Amino acid sequence: MNIVDPVTACLQSLRDISKEEGVVLFDSLLAREAKHKDATKQDLECLVNTNQRFVGKASARWALEHCREGTDSPMESRLRIQLIQHHFPCPQANYMIQHPHTGEIWFADLAYPELKIAIEYQGVKFHTSKESLKRDSRKSSALQGMKWNVIPVTAEDILDPTCWNRFIDTLESVMVAQSARYSVHCELDEV
Repeated sequence: MNIVDPVTACLQSLRDISKEEGVVLFDSLLAREAKHKDATKQDLECLVNTNQRFVGKASARWALEHCREGTDSPMESRLRIQLIQHHFPCPQANYMIQHPHTGEIWFADLAYPELKIAIEYQGVKFHTSKESLKRDSRKSSALQGMKWNVIPVTAEDILDPTCWNRFIDTLESVMVAQSARYSVHCELDEV
């Protein structure tokens, strides 16, 4: 049995998965933490844009266009892609926010920084310890104190159509309110 590197494995998998899941795979290669990062976007561009033909190349090009460096979670990647497909602007992944007084640094899972909107994925696996719950609670409180609007989202919100519609209604309302608050134009294409 031949064992291949993670990048080759991802490219080989593209023929069997949706283009959206291709983005999830590419995002996983471009993880924020160095110990989980297997490639750079430039590495992927070199591999995908070669003259070499391979099954799944069209999906690879689409995934390359939509993947983002510095991601942490497959569900956050799926959420980002769904937002784009529902005509929302592409949010920034793992946007760094520093508290102006304490110097504490947090990363919003997904963010619209110009509107001060943070979307926080509430994964069951991550939130199993008291420490992670306390850390996320402190983060949400601090962000709200800095006038950020924090919107929590769960797997159910992403995967269930009724929950998804409720989530995008909430996000759209918050975007409109924050746009007015900060005098920022936000383009929403018939969400």
